[in-house]
Amino acid sequence: MKILNLYAGIGGNRKLWGDKHEVTAIEIDPINLARSVWQDIYINTGKEPTKCLYNVVELFIFKFLSDLGVLVRDKSFYHLIQMYEDKYPNKEVLEHYAQKCRKEIRDLFPAGDDGTTIINGTIFVDSKGKPVASQANLFRKSILKYAEFGSLKHIKKEFKTKLFETFLKQSDKKNKLGQFFTPRKVVRAIVDMANVEKANYICDPFCGVGGFVLEPIHNSNLKKQFSPKGKSINPKIKLSGYDRGSDEDEERTIILAKANMLIYLSDLVEKNPTLTEKFSEIFNNTFHLITSSNLGSLRLKFEKEEDKPDLILTNPPYISSGAKSIRDEVKVEGLEDEFIESGKGVEGLALKWIINNLRKNGNAFIVIPDSILNVSANQNLRQELIKKCFINCIISLPVKTFFNTPKKTFIIGITKKNADSEEEFNTIKQDFPVFTYLVSNIGETLDANRFEIEGESDLEKAKNLYNQYKGASSSFETDDKRCKIQPFSKFKKEKYWELEKWWTQEEKIELGIEEQPEALSIDEFKEKIEDFSSKLKEYKSLLEDL
Repeated sequence: MKILNLYAGIGGNRKLWGDKHEVTAIEIDPINLARSVWQDIYINTGKEPTKCLYNVVELFIFKFLSDLGVLVRDKSFYHLIQMYEDKYPNKEVLEHYAQKCRKEIRDLFPAGDDGTTIINGTIFVDSKGKPVASQANLFRKSILKYAEFGSLKHIKKEFKTKLFETFLKQSDKKNKLGQFFTPRKVVRAIVDMANVEKANYICDPFCGVGGFVLEPIHNSNLKKQFSPKGKSINPKIKLSGYDRGSDEDEERTIILAKANMLIYLSDLVEKNPTLTEKFSEIFNNTFHLITSSNLGSLRLKFEKEEDKPDLILTNPPYISSGAKSIRDEVKVEGLEDEFIESGKGVEGLALKWIINNLRKNGNAFIVIPDSILNVSANQNLRQELIKKCFINCIISLPVKTFFNTPKKTFIIGITKKNADSEEEFNTIKQDFPVFTYLVSNIGETLDANRFEIEGESDLEKAKNLYNQYKGASSSFETDDKRCKIQPFSKFKKEKYWELEKWWTQEEKIELGIEEQPEALSIDEFKEKIEDFSSKLKEYKSLLEDL
């Protein structure tokens, strides 16, 4: 068969040795394939770019499972290729996919309690799973492109995040969707700082596409825990990712996370093709779509200490527009006591949730906006933070670290104090300094292209130095001028933790750090004005006292 023969020689992961084909373990990156299929779908349908992406992902999963040997016979990708070769009408092939192949995927990987599974495209099939006959020709074109690419085994793990980021810039909802993923460079650096092997329960309460939850599986010792024993899969470590599901895009974000987990564990799925339901349980027990409340993860509460995560890795949403409605919802649901001293904005609520729900002696690494550190309205939240937690590190990230988000952000690392009462929290004092670092280069360009930058990045240096600092925090020294070990008394004394101002202008000039103009939305500008007004009132009060 012409198409099948073409498949046998293409894909970049086969070598010919005499008369034998030897399958190698070279990792492949199908991003160009995805871009080509996405462009066809986008041009032909005119649908919102991210909706087109979900269908690219669905076909990818279909082909991927067929290559792993999970989908076989008339349910597999190659049965469709045979149908095309045998001159079946395009509409019949699409109908076969919808009624047989797609149904098989959903049967093998049942939806969780939240109703999500690993696929949910709605261009080739409608919301009820019935074929959309008008897209039959486009479906054929897409399927043949996947066939020409070759095997999808040994996919690079970062493909899903890279895939999502590649098409994000095409979306009309790019500002909103920016919260759904964290650049892989940042995720890896945080995971490498977090001692994931020592954790019992890793949680991201605002997980997006799941990078922080899944990246630890790169650790071979953790991945081994997901190897089936007999007919069961019982990892010792618990992984959880939660996200709110108020609209279609957020729902599909959880689906992308589950599909991503399938790729991370693909070698185990390939070896155990009869245990798809067990793997599906793992996916569903890991990622959770919360639709019961507009508060999403903020509505969760771990009542027992042993149920709390001992490691939280997260990039919470930071929005000022709509924050009032979220805070109103907190009151409506009777949760005001949970969010006392939660400062301003959704990011304040998120940080207070983390403080409340982190296990004693547990660690958290959180990406926060600058408003947490230097806005007057968050002063009490900062005091709450140092009362209930030890501050281990604050790492400054450059503007535009997050795609299309001109917001200044930081990584903050904390440890929850081993205390129960307010008196105990006040008694336990931090007696070691805080690791701080200024990052200008995260290892990739900060434009839409995100090209790799050669050499060791500032972020890598920060990660390596922090891991050294952890071993001897009180005596650690370095000659890296981007790093300062700040006495904890500075955080108690300073009203605002304006980290970059703790380097002199001369030091920043020597480091080549240029002051970058901050692009503000109307809501952010309003917030700045309000904060400035608040500071003026403080100065006025001081003058009146004098």
